Amino acid sequence: MQTLYIDRRDTRLDVDRERILVHSPSLPRPLSIAFTYLSSIVISAKTQLHSHVLLACASRGIPVIILDPRSCESHAQYIPPSSKVVHRKIKQFEVLDQDGRRLGYAKQLVYSQALQQYKLLRYWFKIWKLSRRTRIN
Repeated sequence: MQTLYIDRRDTRLDVDRERILVHSPSLPRPLSIAFTYLSSIVISAKTQLHSHVLLACASRGIPVIILDPRSCESHAQYIPPSSKVVHRKIKQFEVLDQDGRRLGYAKQLVYSQALQQYKLLRYWFKIWKLSRRTRIN
């Protein structure tokens, strides 16, 4: 599932059965995306949409987030109760609310990132050694 980002001015969203239609002046014809492929919609430009678009997203558990590109303070979001995003956000807030858990989580995150980078560097080094070996022979 993917997130649909709307960042072009004067875009219009419509619903046609099980699909969302994206009309934009920069597109020769409307872009048609099945709701089953969407996990969320993020809008950061002047966009026209009707309440039936929000209702269609709500009935399918697709969150809609609207951002003001000029101000990070202004935003709106609709997260349907059936969306798994709500449960994840609640868990994130629980972690952030307790100092001990927040520090432990931060340590775990930094350790995991460092470990993955180490593994990636080892992998690239092996490939580099193999490529040198085949060039020499």
